[in-house]
Amino acid sequence: MDAPGTFIEYSKGVIDQINAHHARDPERHPVTELTRTVGGMHVYDSIIVFDKATVPEPTVRKVGRPSFPDDITWR
Repeated sequence: MDAPGTFIEYSKGVIDQINAHHARDPERHPVTELTRTVGGMHVYDSIIVFDKATVPEPTVRKVGRPSFPDDITWR
C-alpha cells in the first residue's frame, strides 16, 4: 500500500477520474472535466503526460446472440 500524498496515490486518483464513466459508485467517482477531456494517460518517472481529447459519454449496446439462457443459475 502506498502512502497518502505520494505521486503514485495521486496518479491512482487521476486514473479514477479519467474512468469515472465506468465507476460502480458514481458518488465516489463523479464525472469531472478530466473524464470529459483526457483521451489517454502515459506515466513516466515522476511525470504524467495526458492526451487531450473530447471524450463522449460511452453507450452500451448488446450485440450477438446469448451463449447461455437467461434463467441459468450459477453456483
